[in-house]
Amino acid sequence: MNTEKFGEGDIISIELVNNSPTKKAVILNQGEVVIENNRERLRLLVELDGKQKMYYPNRTTIKNLHHTCGKESMDWVGKYLLMSVGTINNKQAIIGTLVTPHPV
Repeated sequence: MNTEKFGEGDIISIELVNNSPTKKAVILNQGEVVIENNRERLRLLVELDGKQKMYYPNRTTIKNLHHTCGKESMDWVGKYLLMSVGTINNKQAIIGTLVTPHPV
């Protein structure tokens, strides 16, 4: 049995993005609000390189999606994000920008 998937977490991480050959993730659901540390966060299910993972988009990514797809998260389903690692407030962060046109 190949146990590689058990060595990875369920969440999109900086390491996962850096090691991704495509860096393209498709949004699979409209997301859900989760509360962590008394803070509401949006959690999306995405597929990156054939693996389903949870993704917590930051404000920069959400603003990118608002600008290109609108503020209703149901409209984001099926859209592809190009995932990159950048710096926000002097910390490394995963930034998603809409891929257009969408890959087939």
